[in-house]
Amino acid sequence: MNWLSACAWMYPTAVPVHVLPYPAAASGRASTLLILLPGRGNKADEFAREGFIAEVRAAQPALDVVAVDAHLGYYLNESIVDRVWADVIAPARAQGYQRIWLAGISMGGLGAVAIAQQHPEAIDRVILLAPYLGPKSLMAEIDRQGGVQRWRAKDPADVYQRLWLWLQQYGHPSEKRLPQLLLGFGTGDRLHATHQLLAAVLPPAQVLEIPGGHEWSTWRRLWHQYWSAGPG
Repeated sequence: MNWLSACAWMYPTAVPVHVLPYPAAASGRASTLLILLPGRGNKADEFAREGFIAEVRAAQPALDVVAVDAHLGYYLNESIVDRVWADVIAPARAQGYQRIWLAGISMGGLGAVAIAQQHPEAIDRVILLAPYLGPKSLMAEIDRQGGVQRWRAKDPADVYQRLWLWLQQYGHPSEKRLPQLLLGFGTGDRLHATHQLLAAVLPPAQVLEIPGGHEWSTWRRLWHQYWSAGPG
């Protein structure tokens, strides 16, 4: 089972995974921890450089943030979920955080959904910006069958199909507890077909689509709009 086609040895993975913490300026421990997962080829420190931390601080100064150096290697060796859980989320819960939010860009969106899929009871919110959620062939098959709610998996053992089987629950009323899922993307994004499929099973208020492509300039504007709206 492969997350992506590449050689894992080219991307050594640290244990525990490296993180960059951005604690709240307010005294005392925050009740919410926001975990940021970067895209393929990006690094944890880019969130601060691109203004993501400043946006959070301006909107919610009492919220703790941690950027995780979850690079491609963690996806290739399929350790992304275990590392973020064991090294970040479980310790945060033990330290007393009441809410855990995940935010992922592109490949980081894949990681955020995979973590939420395996630990839905521990995650309160998932923010996805232009997420990569599987190959084009799978997106075409989902679309061919009439969308996410009508789609039937051909190989439930496939990692991507398992993710979409879980995402399928967002389109059906259920008593199961699911993390709140928020989606943002650009109209010219190369993964636009993926985003449209997911958007179709979410309430319109939880989807933000703006002009732009698969790039930081679009993601910055999405992030700004999300936080300027004052998320609760």
